[in-house]
Amino acid sequence: MPFYDHMLTALGSHASFDLTVRTTGDVHIEAHHSVEDTAIALGQALGQALGDKKGIRRFGDAFIPMDEALAHAAVDVSGRPYCVHTGEPDHLQHTTIAGSSVPYHTVINRHVFESLAMNARIALHVRVLYGRDPHHITEAQYKAVARALRQAVAPDPVLPVCRPPKVFCDNEISCCPGLRLRQPAVGPTRAAAGRRGGGSDRGRQGGRGCRRAAGARRRGFRSVHDGPAQDRGERIIAERVAAGHPVLGVCVGMQIMFARGVEFGVETRGCGQWPGAVTRLDAPVIPHMGWNVVNAAAGSTLFQGLDADARFYFVHSYAAQRWEGHPGRC
Repeated sequence: MPFYDHMLTALGSHASFDLTVRTTGDVHIEAHHSVEDTAIALGQALGQALGDKKGIRRFGDAFIPMDEALAHAAVDVSGRPYCVHTGEPDHLQHTTIAGSSVPYHTVINRHVFESLAMNARIALHVRVLYGRDPHHITEAQYKAVARALRQAVAPDPVLPVCRPPKVFCDNEISCCPGLRLRQPAVGPTRAAAGRRGGGSDRGRQGGRGCRRAAGARRRGFRSVHDGPAQDRGERIIAERVAAGHPVLGVCVGMQIMFARGVEFGVETRGCGQWPGAVTRLDAPVIPHMGWNVVNAAAGSTLFQGLDADARFYFVHSYAAQRWEGHPGRC
């Protein structure tokens, strides 16, 4: 259905939604069922993606012109499903937009918006102010709905956005700048995790190259109020894990999550979130430190979707060893 695909592409682009839509239907009979059922699935997916809707603007509206046509859409992401669709010229009840073996009947526009609204549980008002060309009238409506949704689901700058507390356990040279680039709100520091203690919602576990040094920095989180055997950094991580909050361990910061590690003949205690020890690999490290190409086994799920010439950075000669009850390696 090329025209409907064109409309869905416009919807995703102007709503700033990442859409992957796959539909199999009885288009050899007519496109009506496939178009409507796709809108139902799209509405359900939108409702799931919005979750509890906390922190969003909730309301949105947009006027979209397309040459001689002008359409308006208003949306309330309220959990109260309703749809009002008005203003289409009468001739759109009998118009077919061809261009392929599966034409698009414009009479279905109303069904698309109703299915989207009812299954996403939003209140949606769509109206055509004027227009002549069925293509322009239809496309203006889709784009107006998209722009109204984009506005409604955007974070409200007045309301607090609900973000789950996080602890980052990372290589502090390479990972944190990347986190800041990807999400400017992320600015973890050891002081945030340790010196301000339990009130912080994000922290990181330093992992600068050496497990022993990283462990020493972790134990540096100790508070004067902690007992002699209590590691403040470990307690912060343990509290976050117990509460179900995300904990990200990267590089040595991930390895420190294990019970212990052995480096250069020196054993270092870890956080103990996972049993087992991190030790040096017996075999020579191949490939060498740096960017390398990995030859993935045919059908590998891990490498699915990656380019064959994708490059990976290898650094460490250490790995977590197998422990009882867990047949794999981390």
